[in-house]
Amino acid sequence: MRTRLAVACVLFTQPAALLLGQSSPIGPATLKIDHVNVSRGVNAGATTATLTANGFTATMANGNSTVTLVVNLPVATFPIASLNTNSGLTGLLTVTPAASFTATLSNSDPTDFGPYAYLSPDPNLSYGLCFYGLRSPGAPCTTASFEVVKNPDGSQYAVMEAQIVTASATAVFTANYTFVAATTDSLTLTNWSPDPAGGFSKGLITFSGHVKYSFSSFTAAWVALRLYDAPSGGNLLGSSNLIAATRPSGENDLDFTVQIGDDTPDTVYLRAVLINRVTETVAVNSDVVVAYNRAPDVSIDHVEFVQVNQDVAQKAIIQSGKPTVMRIFVKQVGSTDDPFQHVNAKLSKICLSKDGATVLSGVPQLLNSVNGIMAREAPDRTLESQSLNFLLPNRWTLPEPEGWTCHIHVELQLPDARAEGPKDNNEGDFYMLLADPVFKTDDLFIQVYQVCVNGECPDSSVGINLDLGALAMEQLYPVDFGAIHLSNRGTIAWPPPAGD
Repeated sequence: MRTRLAVACVLFTQPAALLLGQSSPIGPATLKIDHVNVSRGVNAGATTATLTANGFTATMANGNSTVTLVVNLPVATFPIASLNTNSGLTGLLTVTPAASFTATLSNSDPTDFGPYAYLSPDPNLSYGLCFYGLRSPGAPCTTASFEVVKNPDGSQYAVMEAQIVTASATAVFTANYTFVAATTDSLTLTNWSPDPAGGFSKGLITFSGHVKYSFSSFTAAWVALRLYDAPSGGNLLGSSNLIAATRPSGENDLDFTVQIGDDTPDTVYLRAVLINRVTETVAVNSDVVVAYNRAPDVSIDHVEFVQVNQDVAQKAIIQSGKPTVMRIFVKQVGSTDDPFQHVNAKLSKICLSKDGATVLSGVPQLLNSVNGIMAREAPDRTLESQSLNFLLPNRWTLPEPEGWTCHIHVELQLPDARAEGPKDNNEGDFYMLLADPVFKTDDLFIQVYQVCVNGECPDSSVGINLDLGALAMEQLYPVDFGAIHLSNRGTIAWPPPAGD
């Protein structure tokens, strides 16, 4: 026996946000499946209805076979022209055809389809929401409408009724879709300043922009221009004053000034907001979010004066007249994934007195193995390579004349081809506190012996340069230059001879 199959699909709806008994344009709306109910007619076999991501699958036992109907109506926005609910609990929504709607009918026994096999699939379904009855193959879709229905419990859904009809049985599957009308609230941001291409640097920065808004889903609002640490949500870093927004629409020029510091995130986001004055929460964010990246900023992190050892607090005493290295640590914030290379420095010692300024002669010697260093987000003072290391001229380490105040001026030398800022932290004045030598005597005499160990003596052809030795000791120890006198006292044996 050949079984006759057909499928009927009818859609109804009611938007939850709108009251019955009025007429108003509501613009686009979105449908999303919520649940499916089944009504089984006489002679219908077992039925099932299973939700899928975009619709549902319905089955009905039909004798020895099973009829399966697969309906897909993806989450989609439908352009709805108007809503008319003057008839009480019912109304009418006019929609344009939705190409995303599809339905496929199949049977476990293909021979049961007979001449109605065109239903699986039916290309006409691609035209959108249609009414399907027992029509002849190729018959056109009819224009569909949503009939507004309100359930006794107050719930409201867009309803799709799908019928599976055979010669002897019918099952109706009612798919309930949630219906959300699109909001008409909007907020645009234009003419923002400063230009994000220039990035931002530490200091006071004024942000501004022109906002244009409209809203209808809430009754009162404030509008503001704000700076956040994330493109959506995030922590508030700065804000303009809250301006009372005029309903239904308006526009304002807004601005605010914020202090940018080293602890400010490397990327900040400017956006306008509409704030619901009843809930005091952000209801609408601007259509544009402007991202600002921190501009690279290279600076002198700190300096250290070193003779033997030193700590970051400069607690080790610097003895005057001794070889001294000045370590300069270079820091970079912003664009730290692209650090400045080959950073060098120019040093000069300037002394001020009642007679004016005097620039001392001498050129510091760069001890680094390369010409310049790489700027770092957090320089490590335990690594020699992470600082500029200058051996200062001896004259710079001598005691300062009475009435003089001296400092060493450091100016970083950066690659010319790359911008950074601000510039005021590229240079600085640093003071080296010198202590007088512990010994001031000219009578420190040291006797020098050549030691023969186990009968092996130093090569007598190699003389001892006592003057060079005295100079080395005077550089290492806290004594005046010329205070150490070395004299050669000959040779001694080690171990000492027996009885010596």
